[in-house]
Amino acid sequence: MAEVIEKPRILWRPSQPEQTFMWKFIQQVNQKRGLQIKTYENLRHYSIGSQRDHFWEDVLTLHPMIYEGKYSRVVDLDARVDSVPEWFQGIRMNYAENMLYTASPGSPSQRTKQGKEDDKIATIEVSESSTSIRKFTYGQLRTRIALFSNAMRDHGVKAGDRIAAIMGNSIDTLCVCLAATTLGALHSTSSTDLGSKGILERLRQIEPIFVFFDDSYVYNGKLFKLEDKMKEVLQGLSNSKGFQALISVNRDPKHPVNISKTTKLQTLESFLQSSNDKSTELVFTRMPFSAGFLIVYSSGTTGAPKCIVHSIGGVILSGWKELHLHRNLGPSSRVQQFTNTSWIMYLASIIGLLVGASTLMYDGSPFYPQVDSFIKLTGEYQVTHLGVSPRYFSTLQSNGIVPRNIAGLDALQVCTSTGMVLPTSLLKWFYSAKGFPSHTQLVNISGGTDIAGTFLDGNPLDAIYDVGGLQCIVLGCDVHVFDSAITAEDSNETPIGREVSHGSPGDLVCIKSFPNMPPYLYADPDGSKYKKAYFSRFDNVWTQGDFLYLEPHTKAMIMLGRADGVLNPSGIRFGSAEIYTVLESYFKSEIEDSICVGQRRKGDQDENVLLFVKMHPGKHFDKNLINQIRAAIVADLSKRHVPKFIFETKEIPTTINLKKVELPIKRIVSGEKVQPSGTLANPHSLEFYYQFVESEKVAAQQGLIEPKRTNANGTSSPYNDPSSALRKHSYVKSSIECNVSSLSAASTEMPIYEIHHGISLKEYEQDQLAEAITKIHTTLFTTPSNFVHCVFHHVTNPTYMAGKKRSSNIIKANIRTGPTRTEEQYQALCKSLHEAWTRIVGDASSEEKRLRAIFVLGTITSGWESGFMIPQAGKDVQWLEENLPEMQKMAKTDSDINEMLHELQNRDEFRSVFTNSV
Repeated sequence: MAEVIEKPRILWRPSQPEQTFMWKFIQQVNQKRGLQIKTYENLRHYSIGSQRDHFWEDVLTLHPMIYEGKYSRVVDLDARVDSVPEWFQGIRMNYAENMLYTASPGSPSQRTKQGKEDDKIATIEVSESSTSIRKFTYGQLRTRIALFSNAMRDHGVKAGDRIAAIMGNSIDTLCVCLAATTLGALHSTSSTDLGSKGILERLRQIEPIFVFFDDSYVYNGKLFKLEDKMKEVLQGLSNSKGFQALISVNRDPKHPVNISKTTKLQTLESFLQSSNDKSTELVFTRMPFSAGFLIVYSSGTTGAPKCIVHSIGGVILSGWKELHLHRNLGPSSRVQQFTNTSWIMYLASIIGLLVGASTLMYDGSPFYPQVDSFIKLTGEYQVTHLGVSPRYFSTLQSNGIVPRNIAGLDALQVCTSTGMVLPTSLLKWFYSAKGFPSHTQLVNISGGTDIAGTFLDGNPLDAIYDVGGLQCIVLGCDVHVFDSAITAEDSNETPIGREVSHGSPGDLVCIKSFPNMPPYLYADPDGSKYKKAYFSRFDNVWTQGDFLYLEPHTKAMIMLGRADGVLNPSGIRFGSAEIYTVLESYFKSEIEDSICVGQRRKGDQDENVLLFVKMHPGKHFDKNLINQIRAAIVADLSKRHVPKFIFETKEIPTTINLKKVELPIKRIVSGEKVQPSGTLANPHSLEFYYQFVESEKVAAQQGLIEPKRTNANGTSSPYNDPSSALRKHSYVKSSIECNVSSLSAASTEMPIYEIHHGISLKEYEQDQLAEAITKIHTTLFTTPSNFVHCVFHHVTNPTYMAGKKRSSNIIKANIRTGPTRTEEQYQALCKSLHEAWTRIVGDASSEEKRLRAIFVLGTITSGWESGFMIPQAGKDVQWLEENLPEMQKMAKTDSDINEMLHELQNRDEFRSVFTNSV
């Protein structure tokens, strides 16, 4: 459920917004276009409106990008998004040229060294122990890249060929990549810790001409030699079309690796030898704007990874937009991004060269030799833009590191966070006295591999609030949140999407084309993989695969997790990140990591939620901890969010980029056999989870299943145990207060998902109950639309009634708006419901009527589990259990909804439920 905060507190605000590149860009656009843009939201609406082509043209022409040729139009604004329309047809450019030079003012086809002078530091290479440090100026970098480029040309590399690098984050890796793009070739990088299987899953698809391979790497103080891995990859590519040779790159002169030189395996020195005596002048092959230059890979956790091709123009254009405008990166900036070369963030670590910044390349563990080693480099080298992950913040926090006390961090202007959902608790820590300097802007970003950029980012004009999330939607991308419950009536059709209101969770989509859409996937000749990946969820919109909602007060996007990992017990959809946030907030000292997945086996009528927790060394997993976790989830979220089972695990499966992978575990516990992907850092860890296909059996063996209690009529119910931790008075109080606070802050336009945290009335003091219900009634039912909105949300989801499964289709087609219902029919239904509501509630002047209103709403919308503010004992419960299934069967037409309400109104037994309890 989306949490609503009454008065968001500002954690950071820009001190001099008028000095930022974004502000200056606004002034240029206003002057050029005769506009009156004053705020970020003004600029964003200009960038996605009817003249969005003007915005992208402004990004191109108001920044010093190097290109030649002319374009007749920016893009076909009428083209379908899924047609992947071309942008700026007619112009040609080169990625490496734009990284190493700057366009001449007034003449974009001419290059200069302005901002990238020969003696200006371009790159600093640092190993994890800081014993090996190399600095390259822009002049030295250009010379080194020319050496690689000439050698590749001598070896027959041409436009369209693929060059792969299995290398660490080093200057030579950068030289391989940029040299390939000088020739119009495509480059691809993978990290040295990726297994042979994972490397070959990538390379066999793209069929590289040459593979550059580090012969060793150091991580956490340990040397890893790669001679055997090189031989395995070489063998695996023996039948690869066009493959010429594997080039061994020595990483440590003190520890050379002996290789058997053959025509298919040679050293970097021998490869470069042919160009040693040649001119160091760089020659660039300019390619069409939409030509590919970079291949990156999806995680591939359940199969071969997708090979995503990114275009020269798309990455350059979005790079200037994101770096220069959103993050205020310029020629005086220095970037330090922790990453390996398998991840899209490797691009983020080097693309600062585009705007004339310098970059600090770090290779190794960020916590070696001390936990604060990496952040000390930030201060030592006066880094202005640092990029890390929430896990890095968490490690600093748990080890008592106070970044703001580290010398030199006063230069840090922006810190980006990505890779996983940033908990609000870490955002607050960042701006606390134990966190980072107060002037540093924390920019939580999301987008990544699929678009080589971001959909959600920060901006230097607006404030950051304590509600968390991602500060803003980026310029030029028309991002919305679509209802994730929508499915096509015909399985062969792609459903039409529908936007949800602010505060409602759903799928992140982009409804208009943007320049950095990948032009194609490699090894996808008919485009079917591309369409399935991005356009199969909703018709004609890009679906990113993220589950989130827009916070209505600050307009921040609150990320809840990946859409394919959305949990859906009893029709209540929520993201795993919501569970992780609770654990991060309250159990940081006990739980090291966790993973939460849905389980739906063949024959299961509903989805179970399973939570696995990995304990810190020396901490114990027991029933007491389980009860504490359950109670915390109830208090912070709702009873519906509580996992069915909580188990201990010794290892969480992750990719080599340290992203936890939920989907393989979800498939395993649901009864599938999963073939581990080569991108997993610890594929062996999956074996542990197969036992949980029989989760009930494992829970019983571990003594985790509570004994069932019996109702008065002899049926079992888990809700009648007065000793349950979920029903203790302290948790009840915090739950209802949290919920009432959320409801009270709601506006009439905001959907209220449920009245949850309901507990037996006997456990409340009378005055506290009356106050709570008054607040709920006042908030929900001031207007009929609020009531109707609540009903609309819940009847479309499968829930429990009287402990029995309820089909989501019973009332779905009748009460929910959709493509088959006209606006007139919708208004008529609202009026009909309101009339029935008025007959039941009347003037709502008595507590009995208010309680009746809550019960009616709970019964219709949420069933037994949300309507259980009724004493659960005696004949009342028996009557409800006997009659509610019949009442749900009645709800087959619009008119039957009124009959059901009327039935409730006139039942003497219904009145007695509340009369006996008040």
